[in-house]
Amino acid sequence: FCVSLRGGFSSAIDQRVNLEAGVTYRISVHTRWSEATDANVSANIEVEGSGNSTSARLHGGTDWQETSFTVTPDATQTYVFWIWTGPGNPAHLYVDTVSIRPEGPNP
Repeated sequence: FCVSLRGGFSSAIDQRVNLEAGVTYRISVHTRWSEATDANVSANIEVEGSGNSTSARLHGGTDWQETSFTVTPDATQTYVFWIWTGPGNPAHLYVDTVSIRPEGPNP
């Protein structure tokens, strides 16, 4: 796996990426938990500093599953992909194979 977000703490990862205006991007991530949880945790992408994100909720199981969603920027700018587990969840979140790719023909 690529990243482990420690359970029992407020843990997060983020990655900045430049996205082009008018191009639809598919964001996908594979995740699993160390134990089943009903935590409301999402993969998010937003314009850096905007606080307005597009997201998809991650599953709460112990098997690897893919979560994916799309975003089409209005302007070419820096976006931040992030996951935050929040406090109080004892399970560890394992993250692997994060991908942010244009859909369809290359722009």
